Amino acid sequence: MGHLTDEDKQFLHELREKNILEEVEPNSLSLSHGAIVLTCADGDQFYDYYSHISSITKGQIAKSRVHTFALNGGSILLSSAWPDKEEAVVLKRHINVAVDLKDIHTVILYAHAPCGAAAMCHLNIKTVIDYLMEAKSIIKNLRTDIKVICFMHVDWDGEKKRTYFISRDKWEKFDK
Repeated sequence: MGHLTDEDKQFLHELREKNILEEVEPNSLSLSHGAIVLTCADGDQFYDYYSHISSITKGQIAKSRVHTFALNGGSILLSSAWPDKEEAVVLKRHINVAVDLKDIHTVILYAHAPCGAAAMCHLNIKTVIDYLMEAKSIIKNLRTDIKVICFMHVDWDGEKKRTYFISRDKWEKFDK
């Protein structure tokens, strides 16, 4: 399990202050068929982000409908910079099939902090978000009939856990 460095905490607070990391507004999400979710399998965080998206789908369609893929590193495995390219190939294939199997056309990509898989690769929060934004482009290019949403889950040192929406447009303007 990784820990947030003081630098990462400061950076995350800056992203919150500049509204790059936004509170998730459940009513702004269209999850009428549920969601395909790609997230990290982190056993200390999984319940929090899964129960959050599950409650949102339940609020919209009266049942939890979350088709989940969870591997160490989650969405950042799709990045072309991730060391093991094979993982991205498998994930893209599974996401593509899941859209057809479940008739779900919304894919939610999660990154989270701290992330042990990211820490093993010496990735800071900025790099994790860069990988997440690249993952969004990769999944959007996979097929034209899906919507891709990016979330960033933050464990503020075990005291408070929050899931934030992150807009690619806002990130790209901030990251220039």
